[in-house]
Amino acid sequence: MFHVSIVTIDKILYSAEAYSVTLPGVLGELTTLPGHIDLITPLKAGTITIRTKPGDEFHEAKTDKIPIKSGILEVHKGNELVVLAEVV
Repeated sequence: MFHVSIVTIDKILYSAEAYSVTLPGVLGELTTLPGHIDLITPLKAGTITIRTKPGDEFHEAKTDKIPIKSGILEVHKGNELVVLAEVV
């Protein structure tokens, strides 16, 4: 798992541990997992999907969804993901 923070200019929208995060990159959707290489990239309007609990054949994965207008993604040392976002 890794730590996910989604922040705006004036508040923290989301802060939790996650198994994966799928984001709307400007060149297409991207998914980050624990151990991902360091990355900084712009995001376009869309929905960030955060998987906080894995699923299996009997249970669905638990996900949180956060809509954004745009943002910047930073993955740091594979164990922290931060999004500075403009929200809908």
